[in-house]
Amino acid sequence: MKKIDLGQTIGILANLGVIAGIIFLGLELRQNNELLAAQARQAQLEARSSATTLILNNPELAQIAYTASVGEPLAPEEGYVYETYVVNQIAQMQWQYGEYAAGYIDRIPIPAWRVAAQIPRWQEIYRSINISSSSEFAQFMEDNVLSN
Repeated sequence: MKKIDLGQTIGILANLGVIAGIIFLGLELRQNNELLAAQARQAQLEARSSATTLILNNPELAQIAYTASVGEPLAPEEGYVYETYVVNQIAQMQWQYGEYAAGYIDRIPIPAWRVAAQIPRWQEIYRSINISSSSEFAQFMEDNVLSN
C-alpha cells in the first residue's frame, strides 16, 4: 500500500475546501437573487399603493384626476398637476416593466394600466413625454395597454 505524504493530504483537503466554498457561494447567490426578487415585489407593491395613497390624501388631486377621467377641461394649474401625476405614473410603469422583463417580478397590473390609459388626457401626456418608439417599454405599452 502506498503512503500519502503530508503535501498530498494538504492538497486534497485544500481542493475539498475550494469545492465546499464554491457550493456555499452558489447557495449564497441563490439566496441573494431571492432577496432581490422579494425587494422588487415589495417596491412594486409600494409603487401601486403610493398612487392610491397620493389620491386619497390629496382631495385636490383626486378632484383633478376625476375631472380628467370624465373628459372635462382642466384649468392650466390643474393641467400641470395632472401632468406631473401622470408622468410619475408612467415612470413607475416603466420601472415595473423593467423589473418584469428582467424576471424579478412575476406580473404587472396591465388591467389597471389600461384603465388609466383610457383617459384621453393621459394618452396625450404619455405621447408627449417622448418615450422612444424603439424602446421595449414603448412597444409593450402600444401592444398591451394603449391598443386595448
